[in-house]
Amino acid sequence: MVDELSVGIAELGQEVIVISPYYHQDRKGRTDYIKADGIHHLDNMHVKVSNGCDLGVHEGVVKGVKVVFFHNADVYPSPYPQKGAHHAVYMISVFGKACLQYLASKNKIPSIFVTNDWFPGLCPAYAKVG
Repeated sequence: MVDELSVGIAELGQEVIVISPYYHQDRKGRTDYIKADGIHHLDNMHVKVSNGCDLGVHEGVVKGVKVVFFHNADVYPSPYPQKGAHHAVYMISVFGKACLQYLASKNKIPSIFVTNDWFPGLCPAYAKVG
């Protein structure tokens, strides 16, 4: 869904940014797996959740769509880590704030903000309360 929708909108001439966690290890246990797609570390960002954490910001363009990945091995160790409910809430809290903070740092106010699946579910709430 994300691939077809984002590429289709980009083909219509709209700017599209897809933001995702960059899991330290993919499902096959590989690290640095996004480099093959031309996605590279460009910056770091500090997000204020709990005691705060630093995220690596990786960016690239795939099929005309800007892709942004946030990396922190402790926060996003792998897809669906079995670290309990506290960690799951921490992951989505960091991601929700990081998405909005990243967009604000780029002076981007999206006209559409699609929250695919449960992971970015706090983005609308964080946006509403500032």
